[in-house]
Amino acid sequence: MPDRRRLLLGLGAAALGATTGLTGCVRSREERYDVLVLGAGLAGLSTAARLKEMGLSVRILESSGRVGGRLWTDRELPDQPECGGISVGSGYARVRAAGQLHGVGFGSSPGMKAFQRNGSARGFGIAVNGKTATVNDWALSPGNQLPPEEKHRLPFRMLHETLMPLNPFQSTGDWSDPAFAARDESLSAVLQRAGASDEALRLMNVNADNNGLAATSVIRTWRNQVLRRQASSTDQILGGSAALPSAMAEPLAADIALKASVVSLSEDAAGVRVLCDDGRIFRAEHCVSTLPLPALRQLDLNLALDPDQRDAITQVPYTRISLVFVDTRGEFWAQDGLPIMMWTDSPVERWFPRVDAEGALVGYKLWINGSGAKAIDELAENDVRQLVETTMIRLRPSLAGRVRYVKRFSWAAQPGAGGAYAHWPPGETARLANAVRRPTRRVLFAGEHTALHASGMEGAMESADRAVVQFTELTA
Repeated sequence: MPDRRRLLLGLGAAALGATTGLTGCVRSREERYDVLVLGAGLAGLSTAARLKEMGLSVRILESSGRVGGRLWTDRELPDQPECGGISVGSGYARVRAAGQLHGVGFGSSPGMKAFQRNGSARGFGIAVNGKTATVNDWALSPGNQLPPEEKHRLPFRMLHETLMPLNPFQSTGDWSDPAFAARDESLSAVLQRAGASDEALRLMNVNADNNGLAATSVIRTWRNQVLRRQASSTDQILGGSAALPSAMAEPLAADIALKASVVSLSEDAAGVRVLCDDGRIFRAEHCVSTLPLPALRQLDLNLALDPDQRDAITQVPYTRISLVFVDTRGEFWAQDGLPIMMWTDSPVERWFPRVDAEGALVGYKLWINGSGAKAIDELAENDVRQLVETTMIRLRPSLAGRVRYVKRFSWAAQPGAGGAYAHWPPGETARLANAVRRPTRRVLFAGEHTALHASGMEGAMESADRAVVQFTELTA
């Protein structure tokens, strides 16, 4: 916990009414509402809107200076790339309904459509063990050090192709059912038993959206495979992913307090008390926290939590994802004959295209997971620049003189996030995943990490629906 927060928590309400020492003289004041909502992402905005429809007074407290949570479109770059959620599945009924209600559309941007029409988006180039190949050349590539029986397998498909035939789930809710507790093993254990070689495990670890195969339960991957089977297509939010929460926030503008950083949350028979780091105190009958678990564990909590809830808050890891944005110029792919997109086992991992409104490639968004993200995050800015540009040119010499580092973004470094999304530790999925959905006496929990049937944006919206139902049950 930052020193400032530790100081504030030690002062108490009376002392906070005098001074914080950092923001000048602040008079402690209290605001009272029926319900407080912590976090202005999709879950928080959806929850607040539903509660206001019930005639309740609601206050949304958001620690950052914007709404949207993990929907974050970078408006500073000309192509306005996404830093967070991107895809809207065909089954995202709640998300699509919210878009229709607030005048936000879904589909592919004109620029991406033009880019896809010219064929440059097809397939990945593969750079492994320092050698670059096309998909067609991969089996014979010098960089392919898989054993003979695995040489034909593409690195970016191996994990899901191995796990799909082993998936025991039939419905989206099976993953948190205690009946499947015996199947709640680490990804590495299941993949090793399926016959994956050490080199295959190494490559799958690069492609896995988690902090490591050994530290992550197979349960989440199997759940996501069930969800993919149900989705016939995906779209994007037109105008950028941030357009949806921005539109949802407009009717709630008077109810949202930005830069309201919560430092403590407590409950008793009289209600809920929330203290912010600027000395403001908010009281309500109930509270809905949509904060990610890493953010929640930074607070001074005085809640009636059961042991499983406490374990979930303190122990559930969040996937490290870091993004690096680079600019490119010229049609370098015409020189080397490789697809524009790249899958690599290098420090800069996967390369996704950034395109302008006309469909021209302007650069890459490099997507880096787990230990690779941690390594990037720990480097100084100049070291990141040198590593990124040198590695990209080494793997793709046609980029020499054509690539320029722009900026980086880390979800683990965001104080209100602490990572991109939850992944459950082996053997603990049902216990911890069910615990985060349970309310205390006056505090309810929402957010994508608490969803049962959906993931991503739809999971956030699903969690809001469940939290509202729980609220009506608590107050009946």
